[in-house]
Amino acid sequence: MADAPARAPMEIRGIMLDSARLMEKHAFYFDLLEPLGRWGINTLWWHFCDDQGFGVALEGHPEIVTPYAFSKEEVRRFIRAAAEAGIDVVPEIETLGHASYITRLPQYAHLADGDPMHFNAACPSQGQTLELMRDILVETAELFDSPYLHAGLDEVNFGGCDRCAKRGRGKPDWWVYAEHVKAIHDVIAGAGKRMIMWADHVEKAPAMLDVLPKDIVMAHWQYWKVEREPIDRSLAAGFEVVGAPAMCWFGDMIVPRAANLDVVDDMAAAAVERAGRGMRGVVNTWWVPGRVVRDACLPAVKYTADVLNAGGGVDRVESAAGYLRDQFDLDCLPAARAIVRLSERALHMNEVQSLCLETTVDRFDAIALARGEGFAQRVADVGQAAEALAEGRAQVRRNAEAYEALVAAARTAAACLNNGPRMLAVYDACLAAQRARNRGAAAEAAAAALSPAVEALEAIAAELDEATDLVARQWDRTRHGDDPNKHLDDVDRPCGRDKLLGRLARGRAAVRRTLEAFREGVSTVAAGGELPRWG
Repeated sequence: MADAPARAPMEIRGIMLDSARLMEKHAFYFDLLEPLGRWGINTLWWHFCDDQGFGVALEGHPEIVTPYAFSKEEVRRFIRAAAEAGIDVVPEIETLGHASYITRLPQYAHLADGDPMHFNAACPSQGQTLELMRDILVETAELFDSPYLHAGLDEVNFGGCDRCAKRGRGKPDWWVYAEHVKAIHDVIAGAGKRMIMWADHVEKAPAMLDVLPKDIVMAHWQYWKVEREPIDRSLAAGFEVVGAPAMCWFGDMIVPRAANLDVVDDMAAAAVERAGRGMRGVVNTWWVPGRVVRDACLPAVKYTADVLNAGGGVDRVESAAGYLRDQFDLDCLPAARAIVRLSERALHMNEVQSLCLETTVDRFDAIALARGEGFAQRVADVGQAAEALAEGRAQVRRNAEAYEALVAAARTAAACLNNGPRMLAVYDACLAAQRARNRGAAAEAAAAALSPAVEALEAIAAELDEATDLVARQWDRTRHGDDPNKHLDDVDRPCGRDKLLGRLARGRAAVRRTLEAFREGVSTVAAGGELPRWG
């Protein structure tokens, strides 16, 4: 097993875990610490608080705590285990936006501002908001050993209430926000911690850099590309900075995409360039874990550690090969190449939606994808990656169940991609049957032209069955089987319909209905009846 590097070019080398949106079985968090420490990760930002939940059982406000939360004793054990691995656990509390964990409760509904389905806030102009935040922050600060406490403060949408309008009248647009930040800073500093905050609002309104306390650490999250100018503005104003790319975020489903790793590379380079000027390091964020096959993301975690320790210049195949040796005692270059190829050909969340074929619109989108340049090669590449990973399982010497996550992710991606050309085959068969009817062919000829559509739908249904079952088995292995997030289909909640397993299951059910309609349709067309509706 590889030892952690003796020296690294940046002080903070971290990963952020999002257990607010999905709380894994608690053993996962404990089990992750040892490899993280060995790989050279020394910081873990714990995002256990967001619109969807609050994952630590605070005594002062038990009403905000959601199912599967860590008890305070578990948190203490986790912090001790992390310290033994050389990892500082930094809690994050959302103290303005992402506040539905508070405002969804009837007793706090009057504090709500913004859009409850998107960006929102607990109104900063009502005194009860700061009272609640003070209670939560102080109890959290007492529980965690880290010298830091992350206060969130990103993606805030507020100001629709009369209180904020009156309070901010005649002031800059950002003034009420800045006043709230300063109030939160005073609470955190009074609790003996140093405050971290997301810097997106500071990037939009740099004038705030002149009024905010300089001991705040600015976390510049940049997921598409690294913009150095906002980082440099914060540094020039006297703030320390941590860069925050994303391993998984809005567009990712099944596995992280290679484009995300490109941003990690560039953020690490930016941190190394600015190490002597106040840029402390990088924390790679892992958002909305219900969108991915969890353990299939761990090669990207290992790659993050390698990049942050080296400061860049890491070969991705070599990193994947190191992950396979470290976790599975597996020396298999084809499997390492398959991991990298899977990330290079990974599907965007919108593509997964289309290729799961739940609706008529999705099916037209899938056909458009199948007709796109390079799609056939993508299908072939992911299919080969799935085969290589499946063949590698015979050489796995330990952690075989975790290795199956890689196979499940690759097969799921392959199944989705295969649905593109198969749906195109359904469409073409429907056109052929219609043309046969239009030229006066016998009813049997039209029915025969429709038969390939049934065959294609049968293949789609079979692969969606397999993919859904594979992902469900991974869920049950790694997560709480009775968690509503497993099949969450709630349009009244943020992120309510974008879980991988739910999307696969809904697609499978829709395709099954269409298949039965087409099977009946062949007989109907042979008898001179109407063509089935393929949508």
